[in-house]
Amino acid sequence: MKKAYETTVSSGEVGRTAPLTFQQEWLWGLLQRYTNWSCILPFALRLHGALNIDCLRRSLEEILRRHGALRTRIVTVDGVPMQQVGEPGEYRLEVTSFADESRAEADRKVHLAVDTFFTTRIDLSVGPMFDAKLLKCADQNYVLIISIHHIITDGFSCNIMFRELWILYAGFLKGKSVSLAPLVEQYADCAVWQRETHPAWLEAHEAYWKKRLSGASRIRWPVDRDVRGVSASRFELVQIRFGEALSAGVRQLALSSRKPIAMIMLTVYVATVWKWCKQADFIVPFNIAGRNRREHEQVIGYFAHVLFLRMEMTGRETFADLLNQVTREFFRAGLHQDQGRMVAQAPGMLQGTFFQWLPWQSDELAGVPTSALLSQLDGSITVEPFPLTANTAGLPDVIDISLMLYDSKEGICATGNCRADLFTANTTQRFAQDLRESLEQFLRNPDGCVTSEFNARAASQQ
Repeated sequence: MKKAYETTVSSGEVGRTAPLTFQQEWLWGLLQRYTNWSCILPFALRLHGALNIDCLRRSLEEILRRHGALRTRIVTVDGVPMQQVGEPGEYRLEVTSFADESRAEADRKVHLAVDTFFTTRIDLSVGPMFDAKLLKCADQNYVLIISIHHIITDGFSCNIMFRELWILYAGFLKGKSVSLAPLVEQYADCAVWQRETHPAWLEAHEAYWKKRLSGASRIRWPVDRDVRGVSASRFELVQIRFGEALSAGVRQLALSSRKPIAMIMLTVYVATVWKWCKQADFIVPFNIAGRNRREHEQVIGYFAHVLFLRMEMTGRETFADLLNQVTREFFRAGLHQDQGRMVAQAPGMLQGTFFQWLPWQSDELAGVPTSALLSQLDGSITVEPFPLTANTAGLPDVIDISLMLYDSKEGICATGNCRADLFTANTTQRFAQDLRESLEQFLRNPDGCVTSEFNARAASQQ
């Protein structure tokens, strides 16, 4: 195994192999276990207007040339999975037209094409791990679909990709030569850097994690025992919109307490976990961007990883106390970021749940350009999300409940996924309602005892 890691890849080398990053190594292991998991990030955008297809194709081509991760496949060398960067070349954007069909038939065929595109399995040893297709629905009406395997990208990377896509498209549309800031490193370089620095990381940080995780327990959700005949790979989706009033309260609390919004929402989640699970000591797996080097800020790749946060409660904390505790734990753990190694060392801690705060507006998450970028398009096209009818990305059943929170024009929102073989739809709705009520209690009385507030509410509902 050591021999396989001796090959290094610099930014200019293609066709060479490099080790997987620690994040990829962990995900690769899951993919070997959950062979039916597609593990792709699907994006679909409806484009209205005078779309210049060649400019769009050139923009995608330039992004692929710029980011080696998008040209990567996973090969096995002496039994060890490695990433291999392919040569850049001319990108051929496949265009399928349904413009001659009736509106109803075109709509049906577009949705079928989208679902087929996103449910087609990707062979990691063959690729492509990045693929795009343009569907023409009618005159000046298109749907752009992009599929990226998660092992080469993350949410932050997709945000980078779409920002560069629209910058390039706007420039090509105006006949200008577009110059993006050069990348100092590629994702393959990050893998080599991890291997080179990991021994020093272990020396400085391993003791912290051994002590912090000693005797720790994952979140143990009370499951519904009457859920039968449901696949473990199917998830019940729940959308939570906290509304503008509650969202404004969160923003005001963030200002007055000088705490990030993410920490306030994590505190609400921790309080809700205590109510549901009656655990005073548990681990919250918090997904972070994982880009702690300037060289990685604009690189596309799978940098995100889980940071284990240990919550130890006495039952006497106020919401304000809990907010301080959660914030301290997050920043303390952040000083010992491990690039995803601890997930592999303590996989049981991830079994229960997965928490994530995304620092972007909801439209940006879907690939819609910001208002500043839209202005550069001079009104030539409008871009909006195209609704996906299937949960194409899915989750492995190593996760019982996942919760992703983000801000939007309508306020703070959350998307939850709960295993359908463990929780009924009614349970997921009650969980969503309890999150909302926990936030309401927090904002109404931050100095109120968390457990007392819950007990008082439970008594009033009897």
